Amino acid sequence: DGAPAENLPFLLRISEGGVNGFDYDDVTASGLEILDADGHLLPFEIDTWNTNGESLVWVLPPVYEDGATVTVRYGAPFANAPIPATNVWAAYVAVWHMNEILEDASTETHYTPDSSASGWHAYKSVEADAVPAPVTTAPGASANPTPLTGTAMNIAYGAGKSSVSLGGFRVPAAQTSSTTLGGPGFTLSAIVNSQQIGNNSRCRVIAFGNGYNDKANLSVGNDYVYCMGSNYHGKTNPKGATGWVYAADVFNSPKSKIYADGVCLSGSSEGAPDLANIQLAKGIGLGCLTDGKQCLDGYLDEARIRNAASTAGWIAAEYHTMADGAVSFSSVSSSDTSVPVLGTPSVARNPDGSFTISVAVSENDPASIACMIGGTDYAMTPADASLPTTYSATVSDLAPGTYVASVHATATSGTSVSSTCPDAFHAGALAIVKQSDADEGSLSPGVFRVSRADADSTGLPALTFDVAFSGAGLAAIADPGISTATIPAGAAYVDIAVTPIPNDAVTENLELVLMVSGAHIGQSSTASLTVVNSSFDLAVRYVATTGNDANSGGTPESPKKTIAAAVAALGPIAPTRTCTVHVAPGLYPITSPIIVTNAVRILGDDPDPSRVVVSNRNQAGWAQTQRVFTINHADALVANLTMQKGSVGGDWTEGANFCIESAGGTVSNCVVEAGAQKTNHANGGGASLSAGLVTHTVFRKNTAPNSSPYGPGGGNRAAVLHLYGTSRAENCLLVDNPQSTAVVLVRLADTALMRNCTVVDSALSKTSDVCRAFSAIRIDGSKASVVNTVIAGVTNTIDGAACPPTGSVANFRNGAFDGDATGLPAGTVTGTAASFFRNYAATDYAVKYQPKAGGPLYDKGEDYAPMAAFDLSGVQPRKVSSRVDIGCYEGNAAGTIFIVK
Repeated sequence: DGAPAENLPFLLRISEGGVNGFDYDDVTASGLEILDADGHLLPFEIDTWNTNGESLVWVLPPVYEDGATVTVRYGAPFANAPIPATNVWAAYVAVWHMNEILEDASTETHYTPDSSASGWHAYKSVEADAVPAPVTTAPGASANPTPLTGTAMNIAYGAGKSSVSLGGFRVPAAQTSSTTLGGPGFTLSAIVNSQQIGNNSRCRVIAFGNGYNDKANLSVGNDYVYCMGSNYHGKTNPKGATGWVYAADVFNSPKSKIYADGVCLSGSSEGAPDLANIQLAKGIGLGCLTDGKQCLDGYLDEARIRNAASTAGWIAAEYHTMADGAVSFSSVSSSDTSVPVLGTPSVARNPDGSFTISVAVSENDPASIACMIGGTDYAMTPADASLPTTYSATVSDLAPGTYVASVHATATSGTSVSSTCPDAFHAGALAIVKQSDADEGSLSPGVFRVSRADADSTGLPALTFDVAFSGAGLAAIADPGISTATIPAGAAYVDIAVTPIPNDAVTENLELVLMVSGAHIGQSSTASLTVVNSSFDLAVRYVATTGNDANSGGTPESPKKTIAAAVAALGPIAPTRTCTVHVAPGLYPITSPIIVTNAVRILGDDPDPSRVVVSNRNQAGWAQTQRVFTINHADALVANLTMQKGSVGGDWTEGANFCIESAGGTVSNCVVEAGAQKTNHANGGGASLSAGLVTHTVFRKNTAPNSSPYGPGGGNRAAVLHLYGTSRAENCLLVDNPQSTAVVLVRLADTALMRNCTVVDSALSKTSDVCRAFSAIRIDGSKASVVNTVIAGVTNTIDGAACPPTGSVANFRNGAFDGDATGLPAGTVTGTAASFFRNYAATDYAVKYQPKAGGPLYDKGEDYAPMAAFDLSGVQPRKVSSRVDIGCYEGNAAGTIFIVK
């Protein structure tokens, strides 16, 4: 896929005809050296050395990528100790080149060596059982430059699919039994030329067991390349019935993928064997099962095991590096052995502002050496008489500006070499100019601009310098988190911003100082800006329809325009203290949900919540899916406002107008209206709470659709209010929430509680007898409960029958219902809607009070100490002693308005 890969070796093919100027006779007994583009020695292994033809050498570069270059050196003695050949195969468990058969004199057995560090040599299958102990060292592993003998790259060793005497090779279990594969996956690969492809047979290439149901195997046969595991699958071989095929099987539970010639075969992702703890207890078979049966009839080359699931890019690269033409050579060139070797130059600032350029020199003394800066050469002198040594030059006469130093040396033969310092440096001081002060009130950042002295920055390199902040202003800014900064290449300057933080301890304007210095800067420089102290309470923001979100929002005279912007402005303050957003009367359309995850109180600045309206009204229309409020903090509060037209789409979504999540929060003295769930199986057309509290709130005209009329996942979805977890609803009025589909109005689950509420005047769709179960309130489970709550005027649309609570109705305590109370707990108050309320016909849902006899809901509920003594009228008591009325509390003259006209 073109992406670089680490630890992936590539194959060099060397021949006198293939490399212009190469002659085997020039390769001395001391061998070869292979270096990367930076001159670092690379590990390599000679696979086959053929002085009469092509030689094969495996090389491990730092990174395998297109366009990378290496240099092969030969013909002179090398002082560097060779890197062990086994290092080439660091990414592999085992690698068999199959290029020779060696004899183990101690056991008189024959094997093909494993080139990896595992040393898992594969013995002729008829001799493998005679191997007494694991072999731990691969032959020639420490003799990297010495060519291996033998010219045959591939071994033909089979002639019959079940003949042990003509079988393949086996790695004895004594060597592999303690090894476990499978980690995140593993990969089997090999190059195969099988006469049995095209025949009805399954012939093993690499096997971990004795049958196709035993562990994992790579196999060929019947026009296929196979993965064999607890079951097997095959994929067509694109090469046809003959020819060499690079086959690979990548096991990555629970799937495996088959590759042929570096390409994943179409539809090859199949169920793989259980990859957990694959132990090679039976050894490994190459060209056969581990019992020597089902042998390959053909040729095998480059069999490999990798304890990782190779990517598609790795597989493709592994194939192409073995194909002809994957690596190309330039012509052979002679090297000048008198040339000095230059290290990487470095630059350092001296106390007086001058600079010293240094470079390490080895191998040979230069005839001349100089440092070039700004087009001028400066002579360099050595630190010691003998090599290696450091040459240096001190430069002090440079004009202010940016420079790059390079060193060039000339050998005694006249050959020149050079090396460039990777770090630019700046003579003189950098200029610092304040762009803006920081402001604690608006949290606007302060900005320093650091500039070069160069008149033209075109073509200049990047320049890095040290930065340090000081001054009293440190107490009023966030930690910049930087100790260095960089002017980008080609740029004249870089801006450094500092962010103010709210700090009540800071009550005045403070100075912040920036100092620029460094080993690559000639002189240090400083500048300052002011962190302006806020003139208002940082924990309070104001919102008005006439505002602007660019305002600070800190005063009523400078309000923000949206609630979301005010909440965001409090973000840095709210984690440490409770904050408040005051919202002036008006209509506030939202363009995205308002999310409250800190201790922020959002308060409408009018006791009548209908005068502060937050609405999902926008150009896309009400149908656009977005919730109005998401609340998720125990100390968060939304109060004294109307939220409307929230909409949530997607199955199993919660809370159209607002949602209180697991961390909690409170909604109080609000109107929640015209919310809509837009898809089936959704919950809470008005609101959904998994924690927290909604209190003294009116819900009206909220809906939720549901096409499935059966079961808890169908018609029991809540159209208005969904309470679960530890959530509570108290003193709320649910009125005029008619439904046209099979849903309930309120659903409770877990330990949710609904207390002192009124559910009134809503129609539920009844499409069949089964829909009689769709109710005003559904109580699920044994711990959710509904207390002191009245249900009145909630009927189905077919026969007008009253809809009672359903589910765990025993938890409907001290309630009132205007229909047949059969099945409801003893003590449930019954009557008519008109008998329950003061003026039901005029939609006045205050509890009817009859001074002599008492109304049917008056003084009938459970004890509830926190309930206030008087309702809206201020004359009739809400409770006598500690018993309270059934239904929601109507409020008082200074606060909640519950009477819905």
